[in-house]
Amino acid sequence: MQSITHGSKLRILTLEKRIEELEGHKREKKEQLSHVVQMLILDYLGIGKHARSNIKRAEIYAPIIGRDLETTRQYISELYYWKNIKNLSIILKYFEKAGFSDQVELVKSDIDRIKKKK
Repeated sequence: MQSITHGSKLRILTLEKRIEELEGHKREKKEQLSHVVQMLILDYLGIGKHARSNIKRAEIYAPIIGRDLETTRQYISELYYWKNIKNLSIILKYFEKAGFSDQVELVKSDIDRIKKKK
């Protein structure tokens, strides 16, 4: 019976690691939600609805979504303009999957409102 030398074992481990890396690229990449979409989701969930200012709302949102406080505050100021069919469709998909029927209805209503404006 032959024994595996240290060099051979190291090459095998290196090849196994490389195979895992290549297989990892084949797997579906996890979808990352944009900063704005994350904030819209929080809005539809009612998080921060009692905040008295955009700064206070940003102070709640930023740590929840792991984003910069100032950028979050700036986006909150423009959040209405980010409610578009593309972003709302992304949000709708997540709420439907989670079975959040109240939020599904709110998002669908906003999508319909946008479509009527066009």
